[in-house]
Formats: sequence, structure tokens, C-alpha cells
Amino acid sequence: EGDAGNIAMAAAPHNAPASVEPMAQYAPQRAASATRGSARRYARALFDVVAKSGNVDATLAELKTLGAAFTGHADLRRALTSPGVPLGAKLSVMRDVLALQPVSKVVARLLTLIVENDDIDEIDEIVEAFEQRVLDLHQVVRADITSAVPLSADKVQAIEASLATASGARVVI
Repeated sequence: EGDAGNIAMAAAPHNAPASVEPMAQYAPQRAASATRGSARRYARALFDVVAKSGNVDATLAELKTLGAAFTGHADLRRALTSPGVPLGAKLSVMRDVLALQPVSKVVARLLTLIVENDDIDEIDEIVEAFEQRVLDLHQVVRADITSAVPLSADKVQAIEASLATASGARVVI
């Protein structure tokens, strides 16, 4: 298990205050914020473990593949997120998925952990947060261009080069 076991400890949520006054009008915003925070913790824990071995790019590829599988298969996602499905059945489904799509032990442990914690619905945010950490490691800046007219490939490359010069980092559009 080794480093894979460290994910569980590092991804654990920080202690919350013992008493929190409910504020119904802010609940959706807090829930979304909590989800992003939890996803970032999972991503940070996974990154910290795999960065030691230098396998961040392979790990990102595994996460993207499995994240796309969960997103692209509504029945699979429903089976893993439905409160009516017992935890044992969810873990069995995850084992079956991992048998069909083998991944590293550390990624398998993370996916098992997020199923155990009923956080599988955060997989897209976890993949996104992990990818951002990988881009930061490689000093790559992601940029989106919005234009009223289609841009030629030459124009996109010129903008990319200009942004790279200004930022001092590699830019991906």
C-alpha cells in the first residue's frame, strides 16, 4: 500500500467548528465551495504522493480516462452516486471498473477512497484540480480566447507566443 495509504490521511477534511449556524440562503454556495475544497484536497494529496515518484503525467492520464468514463456513462455514475445503493455494492462496481481499466495502486486507492467517502460526484473537480497542479509543475499557463470571428491558426499561435512572452511561461490555448 505504501504511499497509496497516505492519500486517505492527506485528503481528510479539516476539522469543522463544533457548532455552525445553518444559513439556508447560503447553503448552495457553501456546498459548491465545500465540494471544490474537498476536490482540491484529494488532488493535492494525490499530487503530493505521485510527485515523489515523478509519475504525475501518467497519473493525470489515468484520472482523465476514468473521469471521462464516469462522466460518459450515466448508469455507472448513478450506481456510484445513488444513496439507495449500499456502499458494498458501490465498492464492488468500482472494483469491476478498475479490473476493466487497470490503473496504478495510488489512483485505485484514491478512487476507492472517494467512493467510501461518497464523493465520487466530485471526480470531475478532482481531475481538474489535479491537472492544474500538473500544469503548475510544468510552468504551463492555460488560456481561453473568445473572439467574435474565427481566428486563423497563425493568429492563435501569435497570441500564444505573445502571452508566453508576457507571462514567462508556456501557454496552452
